[in-house]
Formats: sequence, structure tokens, C-alpha cells
Amino acid sequence: MQYSQGLILKSRVEEIPLLFHFGVVLVEDGQVKVMHNTVDKNTVIESFEEYTEDRVIEEVFESDLMTYTTEELHHAFDRCKGDFDAVNYNCEHLIDCMLGHEQVSEQLRAIFLYTAVVALVYVVFIK
Repeated sequence: MQYSQGLILKSRVEEIPLLFHFGVVLVEDGQVKVMHNTVDKNTVIESFEEYTEDRVIEEVFESDLMTYTTEELHHAFDRCKGDFDAVNYNCEHLIDCMLGHEQVSEQLRAIFLYTAVVALVYVVFIK
């Protein structure tokens, strides 16, 4: 598959199969790279090969980032660099920041909702 600059990759991490990881495709000098925020490297740009060493691409999404030049993508990435924090600054937050959107993690919302429902069921029906 050919990856265009600005596409968003939705990947499954082999060690954590219930969560997805997101990155933004960057194409420089004919090389495909991925911009992302990860637990062990924080915000990083790495080759597609490095990115996919322990991830499987599940879906690819078009985004407004596809209209950015390489320089604009680098600027957005540099503006949004930060240390990884699962709750406050994860891979979803990085992409939202690069897009200029409110930073939200839909996966965290789902986890918190699921946890609240399980706790409510426990309190109401089991206890």
C-alpha cells in the first residue's frame, strides 16, 4: 500500500491488543515516516519500518493534515511535542493538537465509561 503524507494510521499494538495507537504519515525524500507519541520515546518521528515493528496497521484515515506541506507538518509536530502521558497527552492528543482541535482521547472516554458501568453494576446488583 502507498501511504500519502498526512494520512492518519490506526494501529494495533501487539503487547496491548485492546488499544489502538495513532500516527501521522510524513513523506520526506521518498521515505515514509510516522510522527507519533509513544510511551517509550515520547513524541518522535521514525521510519515506517520502525513504527510497524510492533504494530499492525488496522485502518488508514484521510485528514486535514494531508493538505499540509512537509514544512507545515514539521511545524505542527514541533508545536505539539510533549512527553507521553496515557491520560493527559497520548497519541490521540498529539494528532488533535497537530490538527488544532480540542485534545480528546476517545479510547480513554470509552475506558472510563466502561469502568463506570462495571462499577455501577457491581454496586447495584452484586453488593
